[in-house]
Amino acid sequence: MPLSRLIDYSSRLVPADPLRRKLIAIRLAESIGKGVFLSGSVVYFTLRVGLDPKQVGLGLSAAGLSAFISSVLFGVIADRVGPRRLLIMLFAALAVGFGLYALVDNAIHFFALVVTVGFIEYGTGPTNGALVGNLVPAEERVKLKAMMRSVFNIGFSIGIGVAAVAAPDQRLLVLIPLTTALLMAGAALLVTRLPDAPSRPVRWASSASPPYATPASSPSSASRRCSPPTSPSS
Repeated sequence: MPLSRLIDYSSRLVPADPLRRKLIAIRLAESIGKGVFLSGSVVYFTLRVGLDPKQVGLGLSAAGLSAFISSVLFGVIADRVGPRRLLIMLFAALAVGFGLYALVDNAIHFFALVVTVGFIEYGTGPTNGALVGNLVPAEERVKLKAMMRSVFNIGFSIGIGVAAVAAPDQRLLVLIPLTTALLMAGAALLVTRLPDAPSRPVRWASSASPPYATPASSPSSASRRCSPPTSPSS
């Protein structure tokens, strides 16, 4: 792809509006972190921790099953405490959880931690969907979500590259969970800079469009806006 086209494509993924730039940045940090860990976890747990590949596969499968409970539960909690506050807590908990992977040294600790982290991780999808629903007008969510999906794919690919650099060296393997932990902490920090819910959502900046003038309305139920749990291909 020519450099000019690449620059043009990248500029379309960076909204002029500060609120949407923050939402994109949160998505990017989360996707890079997931790309690093999901692509490098098997190598990390087998070569550094010393687990059997079957144990790793079983643990990751058990973590995936927790999504059935997690997505519903955190949607309900988001209604009670607010999606912004809940998303901060989830990303902070993930930062701690991924950091603890660096201390895992046996199968029991691995199973306990991977199910806990998986349960928390699958809650970020519906919670983030609820937050976007609070902050962005309904007619603009499709455009924003399409941009966030593109950013996720880019970030996940970057994460795979980071894991590929760390995987061949035993001394660098620990960077796989630690990098993910750092990125989740960064995502939590970015969420703190978002408003809970503005009196009315801000319209995309455009000189050709009239100001957004729809009267403010109370946020709808967060659980109704819950999106499915994020997957690596999303």
